[in-house]
Amino acid sequence: MIARARFAAALVLTLVGGAGALLVSGRAWQTIVAPRPRPFADEVVDVSGRTLEPLVAALGLVALAGVVAVLATRGIARRVVGVLLAVAAVAMGWGALVGLQHVSAAKARSLVADARTGAGLDPGRISSLTAVYRRRAARSVRRDSSGRP
Repeated sequence: MIARARFAAALVLTLVGGAGALLVSGRAWQTIVAPRPRPFADEVVDVSGRTLEPLVAALGLVALAGVVAVLATRGIARRVVGVLLAVAAVAMGWGALVGLQHVSAAKARSLVADARTGAGLDPGRISSLTAVYRRRAARSVRRDSSGRP
């Protein structure tokens, strides 16, 4: 009975650790403040853990999948999965510590530039894509008003 309780506790802790890693990696880990000339306000960018260290979120998913794998296997395969989960846990902790270090000036500049353009796209590219969609929409409206398909 004690072995089953330990097994259940290990699974619950792995589940909580994996879910916690996913939750925490989506939160802001660092804040970058880019000074701008007056009268403009300084630009403030919150950087999530997924941006700084995507390894943590990926290993959180590995931990959740590992819980299912442990339940689905027996014997030596279960032990192999357990060892892989232990390695993933150590790598997740290391990745979190690396992600919490200060961002270099060059990386901070690129993160601020990406935040200005949305999803890291060039603003010129966004406006050209918008123009393409407007032309397509205008063509479909013309076709609809003429009665032809």
